[in-house]
Parts: sequence; C-alpha cells; structure tokens
Amino acid sequence: MTTHTEIASLWSRVQLGYQQFDAWRERAGEASARYFRLDEEPAQPQPRQRRHEEPAPVRTLGTVTVLGISKLVKELNTNIDDHPHLVLFGNSGSGKTTLAQLIAGLRTGRLVILDPKRPKGWEGAKWGGLPYVTRATDGSYGPLVAALKAVVAEMDRRYAVMERASTPFEQLSVIFDEARNAITECPELADLYKKVISIGREVGVRLIILSTNDRVKSLGLDGEGDMRDSLRRIHLGKFARDVYPEVARLGKENHLHAVVELEGWTPFDNSKTLELLQRVSLPASKAWDGVRANCQTGTAVVEDEDEDLLAGLLTQTSMAATERPKMAVHTAPDQTSLRGIPGLDAVSAGMPNLSAILGGLSRDERIQALVALGVSANAIVATLGGDRNTVLARVRELRGSEDAR
Repeated sequence: MTTHTEIASLWSRVQLGYQQFDAWRERAGEASARYFRLDEEPAQPQPRQRRHEEPAPVRTLGTVTVLGISKLVKELNTNIDDHPHLVLFGNSGSGKTTLAQLIAGLRTGRLVILDPKRPKGWEGAKWGGLPYVTRATDGSYGPLVAALKAVVAEMDRRYAVMERASTPFEQLSVIFDEARNAITECPELADLYKKVISIGREVGVRLIILSTNDRVKSLGLDGEGDMRDSLRRIHLGKFARDVYPEVARLGKENHLHAVVELEGWTPFDNSKTLELLQRVSLPASKAWDGVRANCQTGTAVVEDEDEDLLAGLLTQTSMAATERPKMAVHTAPDQTSLRGIPGLDAVSAGMPNLSAILGGLSRDERIQALVALGVSANAIVATLGGDRNTVLARVRELRGSEDAR
C-alpha cells in the first residue's frame, strides 16, 4: 500500500518533470522563432553595384520606403511593358526636364525630343546638347507635326515588318515637353500624339510627356480611358504634395517632393537625379536619324514649309525621282563640299530642288550628293531604296573621309 510519503515523493518528481519540460519547450520555441525569422528574411548577398546605381534606399516616411532614383529608373526601363508611356506632372523648378533626361539617357535605343516652347537662352543646353524639334520661327507647329509624322511612319513600317516576322525593334523614346498647349492649338499634332499612345507600345515606341498641369484633361485624352491607362504618372513638386502630403517630410525644397504611381502612390528620392544625370552619357548620336533633319542644334530652326518632308523621306516604298520630295535640312549646305559631284557645282547656298539634282546622277553620285547636303543616313536609305547595309556603309565611308579633312 502506497504511503503518503511515497505519494509526495512521486508528486515532486512529476512537478520537476513539468518544470524541465517547460524549460525545454521555451528553448525550443525560441529556436523555432529564430528559424522562422531566418526563413522569412534570409540573408542575401549584396549584389554587385552596377554603373549609375546607388545603394538600396534606406529613407522612409513612416512605414513607407522611399525608392532610390536609380531603382525607380531601372524599374521604369526594365519592366517597360508595365510602363509603356510616362507622364511627368510638375510645376516650374520641380525637376521634370532633369528626370526625363535621366530616364531617356539610361534607356536603350534612340531618342526624339519635341520642345514647342522655343526656349530663349537654352539653345543647345536644355537637353544636354541633344538636338530637339521646336516650333518654326513664325510660331507654327509645322516642324513638330513633321517629326511626329516621321515617328508614326516608323511605327507603320514596324507593324508591316511584324506581319512578316517576329523581330525585336530598337526602342524609340519620344520626349514631348509641354504637350498640353501644342495638342490644344494644333489638332493634327493631337491626332498623331494619340496614335503614338494607342499603338506605339507594341513596336517599341514610347512617349515621355511633360506637363505643368496635372489635370487629366490637359493630356487631351477626354473619353479615352484605355489611352490614359497606358500612362504611368509621376508627380513632382506641388503636384506630389497634392496627391501624397507626407512627401513634404522629405525636405523643404520643391524638387525633393516626388511620387510615382506604383501600387498606389510611392515616394522616391529625387535629390540625386541631377548628380546621377551628370554621370550619364547623352551623345548626339542618341538622337533618332529619322527626325535629325528637323532638329534644332544651337540656333538653326527648320522653317514651316518643311513640315511634310520627313514623312515622305521615311516612306519605305521606292519613289520615282520626280515624285521624291525636296530635302529637309537644318543648316545651309556648304557649297565647297558639293564641288566635284556632277550636276552640283553650281548649287547655290539655298536649298536646291531634289529632283533636279538627282535626276541625271548615278546611284553613288546621289549618295554623295545627299551626304553633302547633310541628309541623315536613314533618310538616304528611304529616299534611294535598295540594300540598306550597302547604302549605310557608303554613307559612313563618305562621312569618315569628311571628318578626316
């Protein structure tokens, strides 16, 4: 028969067992928690820092991480199908131009810049020295219409190629500064602009729109919900504070306030944009040859009568000499550079008639004439037709010999 003493001893051993079990369970729980924390947040090796990228951002607004500028640009340019077209809303001094240059500068492919404001004192400087298309001297939008016609013609050409074969295309980015007034005052420009937004993405043509008015109406897309949906919005300065007031905590300066439409409004660090841009190369060769003849570099401006030339020059079908349009260039040809080419010795400094010049020349002499007149390589190929590589090789050869002189 079990005595009280034995029962007490047994109970003591049971209590000791419980204590030991509780201690073991506590240690096991701590180990399990550590395991799950490691499983949820595995240690990642630091990736090798790429050129033009800063370390991962550490700034926060409450619980919201502020994106680093290079991380944002990488997202916009790498996952470009998710962000086919961009629209930058910002008041004066908010950094729209700088950010647009950085995005375009770090994007592969070629660039077209449309700047209808004709900025005095900014010639050759506003866009880092890149050529851009502006209004004619009389204030008309002819050169901008011609440039967008050239872009639309290139889109049509790419669609025709897609019907025959699946071919990746070089990215073509179009920066359109102050699009609001231009598309309001020029209906033809508005129609071309909408066509680029509507079907450009499938063939690698992307818009970067800059606007000082953050109303959707300012984009000229009333009743065009599908088009608006393809625009990724970025708000800078005052407009960033309007949609995301907490962004004001990033600093007092206007250019520091910036948000992007990524899963709601996400703030990003715009303070290093200019510094990063200074490390990015923006060579003149990045400008698309298709509109180079319609560009301003320095003080030369294409006049209004040239507005329909580029679309004709980019037509892929071969035209008879009498049907080809006259040439569009932004500087008067150097008369001395025309000597030695049959039929061109007597050309005046004004723009000659293309048919009269090319009519009696051989194919090689025509290439020499067009190079001497400053016509872009793509326009020469489109005008003369034939094997593209052969023509481009001859153009490079001629331009190389000119540089040597």
